[in-house]
Amino acid sequence: MPDVSLDQTPEGWNTVAEEYERVMEPLTTEFSEEALRLTGVKPRERILDVAAGSGSLALSAARAGVDVVAIDFSPQMVKRLRFRLERENLANATAEVMDGQALKFPGDTFDATFSVLGLMFFPERAKGFAEMFRVLRPGGRAAVIGWAGGGFRFSQFLTRVTETAIPDFPPLKPPTGSELQDPERFKSEMENANFKQVRVHTVRRTWNAPSPEWLWEHARGYSPAVTAIFEKLDRLGPEMINRTRTLFLELLQRELGSAPLRLERAAHICIGVK
Repeated sequence: MPDVSLDQTPEGWNTVAEEYERVMEPLTTEFSEEALRLTGVKPRERILDVAAGSGSLALSAARAGVDVVAIDFSPQMVKRLRFRLERENLANATAEVMDGQALKFPGDTFDATFSVLGLMFFPERAKGFAEMFRVLRPGGRAAVIGWAGGGFRFSQFLTRVTETAIPDFPPLKPPTGSELQDPERFKSEMENANFKQVRVHTVRRTWNAPSPEWLWEHARGYSPAVTAIFEKLDRLGPEMINRTRTLFLELLQRELGSAPLRLERAAHICIGVK
């Protein structure tokens, strides 16, 4: 097992479950619904949502009458998703704690499998692709979504700010899964898991935030990696936090304007057939 970062652990995602839903789900839902459209999922088909997170795809599919099993290794993410499924009385969907690299389902079980900005974090992505292939029925479709380059990338933006505010701030590693920004790399990894007819669709969507201040207030929920940056700032004290906040708001307003913010993001949707 390779060394893992915070965003590759259940503990990392446990800490951001509700904030991630609030901040990111409006954007991830748009990518999820496009993946459902591209794969042609129909009511009563049975699908698996791997590394489901806050459940943007699972919820969209269940509302459309699809039978959904959602899994995630974060107990808090699963707890939150179960609550939402119960609240909407979506009896055609279930959520379970499970590692996407070792699925507890027999082969040839699902009509389609999905992973929305989840599989890209797996320490051993090849196992994730292979497991999604294994549990598919022959002719079944899989869609894996990962970030593409370009647009507003929060962690990189925050890194610029912290490096300006605190010149000796510890350098950050490249984002986990950033290799999949290359569509050819993405395609080859899916093909290596024996998927056929692999295609990569690059989709651009707008992420809306009420104001720069709102984005700063809820930024810790963006990802465990961003939470870790704020924890380092916390250890440096209120003065450094305030200085970073001021620079963050000034740079955001200068580059993107004031409220409301329209933040462009792009993602690859890689689709293959068993």
